Amino acid sequence: MYMMLFEDPTYLIIAFAVFAVLNIITIRDILKNKNLSKRQRNNYIWLQFGLPIIGSIIYFSEKSDKSLHLKK
Repeated sequence: MYMMLFEDPTYLIIAFAVFAVLNIITIRDILKNKNLSKRQRNNYIWLQFGLPIIGSIIYFSEKSDKSLHLKK
């Protein structure tokens, strides 16, 4: 079961898409909040979307066969 999650990146892509869709409401609230400075808003947006995207690109680009084999 655990092997399937890591061998097929489709599940990771679907999980990220669901995560992104659920955070749209949070991002909208952050952008509407007048108590936050522009820098704080940009930091929240980068933490919610930018860093996970960059991290997943780096993770999958470093793997030659795009899979992680777990040893039992």
